[in-house]
Amino acid sequence: MSKNINGEDQFDGVEEIETNATDEVEEVKRCGRTKLINVWNIPRGHRIVVNCNELNQPIGEEAGVLAKFLGMVARNGSLCSLSFKDWRLLIGKKDRNNKQINKEAILNQVKKRFLYPARMETWVLQTIGERWRQHKSNLKSIFYPHKNQDANNSNAPDGVLADQWVAFVNNWMTPKAQDLSETNRINCTRRKAVHTFGTKSFARNREDLRENDPEMKYPHRAVLYIHTHTSNIR
Repeated sequence: MSKNINGEDQFDGVEEIETNATDEVEEVKRCGRTKLINVWNIPRGHRIVVNCNELNQPIGEEAGVLAKFLGMVARNGSLCSLSFKDWRLLIGKKDRNNKQINKEAILNQVKKRFLYPARMETWVLQTIGERWRQHKSNLKSIFYPHKNQDANNSNAPDGVLADQWVAFVNNWMTPKAQDLSETNRINCTRRKAVHTFGTKSFARNREDLRENDPEMKYPHRAVLYIHTHTSNIR
């Protein structure tokens, strides 16, 4: 049993070698997607160390790498199947030994490559769940309501398993799913404010403001809101 960066008991295994994200991570972008080659192929015994704040949210440059990796996990059909209608059903699936097999498989892929406090695990799963739902929303743009079911089923996009795509389309073609989609669309049109810092999380922005404060104090929520919702284009 090893100790993580906060002195908590963490994973058993080989001796850990701390890896700095800025030195070791290679990003290769193809067709609009980022491929974290060095993260997926990180040598055995190496893991990227991620710190977190008092809210159990990751901070630092390593947090950005982790967030991108979690997005890739969410889009991996072998780990996060599109056949499930609800994220809670996906991670709650159990085997005959009452183990949550999908949840364990997902976390195992993350823990192989990142070393973080155990108390951050809830954030990790929540983030993957959010990315999974966003992935399904993005795929919806390939689904055409005016086409029949067979035409949609044969329109699987690259990188999506055919059987999962069929299950995904069949779900979207139900009246209940269509009504929910329309409700969400209307709600989005009513949104008046959006943050302007791209993929950089609120936790990382909050930490940056603290580090730039003369007294090293965390910013008030109002200050953080203005900071993240004001265009930085001058």
